[in-house]
Amino acid sequence: MKILIVDDDKLTRKGLLAAMPWESFGMTVVGEASNGLAALEFLQNHSVDLVLTDLEMPLMSGMEFMRQAARIYPSLYFVILTIHSDFEYIQEALRMGAIDYIAKVQIGKENAETILGRIHNRVLKEEQKKAGGHHVVQAEVIHSAYIYAVCSVEEEADLSLLLNNEEIGQSAVEISLGIWLLENLPDPEALMAIENQGDFMFIRVEGVQGMRQAQLSKKLIRYKKGQFFYDYDPNNRIISRHIDQLDRDRVITTDEEFNRIKEKWVSFNWVHQTELFDEIKFNLHESKLTAAKILHIMMALENAWNRLYGDISQQKLSLPQNFRCWQDFEQWIFEVYETTEVLTKSVRFSNEVIKSIRKAQVIICNELSGPLHSVEIAARVNMSRSYFSQCFREIVGESFSDYLRRLRIEKAKNLLKKTNSTIQQVAEQAGYDDEKYFSRVFKKEEGISPSEYRRQFLIP
Repeated sequence: MKILIVDDDKLTRKGLLAAMPWESFGMTVVGEASNGLAALEFLQNHSVDLVLTDLEMPLMSGMEFMRQAARIYPSLYFVILTIHSDFEYIQEALRMGAIDYIAKVQIGKENAETILGRIHNRVLKEEQKKAGGHHVVQAEVIHSAYIYAVCSVEEEADLSLLLNNEEIGQSAVEISLGIWLLENLPDPEALMAIENQGDFMFIRVEGVQGMRQAQLSKKLIRYKKGQFFYDYDPNNRIISRHIDQLDRDRVITTDEEFNRIKEKWVSFNWVHQTELFDEIKFNLHESKLTAAKILHIMMALENAWNRLYGDISQQKLSLPQNFRCWQDFEQWIFEVYETTEVLTKSVRFSNEVIKSIRKAQVIICNELSGPLHSVEIAARVNMSRSYFSQCFREIVGESFSDYLRRLRIEKAKNLLKKTNSTIQQVAEQAGYDDEKYFSRVFKKEEGISPSEYRRQFLIP
């Protein structure tokens, strides 16, 4: 039995580790966490059977942690660590699903073996209750060679027609939000009746014989958070996957790798280069990033596109609130590619000139806090100063100096709103060495001084 200890008091955690005879009851402490958020993060990447959790912790309380963890990991057991003697407070935790509680003040007085033995017996009784079911999906050990799962794109999906279907309704078990287990695939007529009821897919999971349902549930939950985004196809409702395919690790594991992928997209070097576009799209697919991280990259692309092409096109690129699946993303990014290609071709300058001006804009954005002069930037993009200035104005829609000033003032406004930096520090970070000159430019652009602008965002 794998144990996670969650308590914001480090001494309590270390005391439990040292005092309890874990090995005597076949238990191993596999991790510690100082709050509910850290515990949820740990559970995403580790197998845990039982959690000992405090109730009062910073960032996320034990109560809220139990609510969320129980919803995501229904097979998880909880024991409360508490200093409270209020029975009603303890009862609330027990009603939420805790199987027992440990009063911290009693740990030193009561025999540690007695406490752990009591908890161990409670877990065994709960396991015996689960094993009493007759359906294969309710059994502690799965005896079939395969089992069907239903995964929904939306966690709060309404699959009532599926779950109430006479053919399968009584053998459908929801193991987590948006995930159900079935003993059998519904007959074709039943499948036709429900296929338009939402974005979900039937998965025949093979290689499950001899597995515990809890193990399968954890793999399916991890699959739903990752690989399912790439597998879901609204035109193909049934797929087969071996159990090992549900638990693939992410290819991209470091911030450096993630940032390299993002830089390739926001550079826009793929415009007019179909092969390069296809290559970085393929690499993104193979990275198996979560949908949330892909959305993060596309938000950066959206901001960069609007900065580089918004003035030319007189329109803004609009990112969907989310992507249901990889196909949704692929369709959207291809539309962006086509729009950008047509847009740049409609400008009377050559592709090379457009690329040079775009590169200049990227340099300006990346080096905004330092000294920037059109002569130097023109040289860095291999253009003469006069031709660079002419092309910059016509392609971007404003002169180099106006563009630079606008970006610097926007950066200053953001710093004034979100940081406690002094006006001098804000000026320097926005590329102005002279605080007084910065204040004059700021007031001319915004109509008020930097200090007056900041005061608008102070909480009374």
